[in-house]
Amino acid sequence: MLDLRPNCECCDADLPPDSRVARICSFECTFCADCAENRLGGRCPNCGGELLRRPIRPADRLARFPASTKRVLKAGGCAAALLAVLGLGACADQKTAGGRVTTASAGAGMSELGAIYRGASTRYRAAPRGCPSPGLVTFHVMNGQFTYRLSGNVQFEVMANPDGTLSARAGDYVLSGTMTDQKIEGDVRNANCGFHILARRKF
Repeated sequence: MLDLRPNCECCDADLPPDSRVARICSFECTFCADCAENRLGGRCPNCGGELLRRPIRPADRLARFPASTKRVLKAGGCAAALLAVLGLGACADQKTAGGRVTTASAGAGMSELGAIYRGASTRYRAAPRGCPSPGLVTFHVMNGQFTYRLSGNVQFEVMANPDGTLSARAGDYVLSGTMTDQKIEGDVRNANCGFHILARRKF
């Protein structure tokens, strides 16, 4: 059963149990829609999972199973969430103090630096039919790794090399490029289609 936490973990905005702007991950880390969509790119800063609208508990059930009153707040707010040192299972690893809960990072050796890059892909080569459409891109990079979905059945699992170069393959598509602390830039191509990608880091 969901706790129905009463506030945004980033900005501490109130999120009553009937709120339509509450967003949660699978561990029920809770954020407001503004933080989730405009600051966190739709991803939980603790586990990297998707943030979706929290369901509303019917009023008669809410009377029997009331919402939590324990406020959960990420130390440092949304700025810390974006550049936090993350670890697998961080959502489930929380410490309580004085009625408030502060998210704890994973132990040494398991931490990863998270960053969000946003930009667009442009198509520079296309066969008459069959090439995916270009569009906006968002990369959630953790420890030099990210996923890029070009189309429904073409998905790259990308890891940066020590020199910052990128290389990956998905089906008959090849991705090559570079990643710095400021931007990700590269090309994706096969025999018929070619795309250029440019995404800049959001601070």
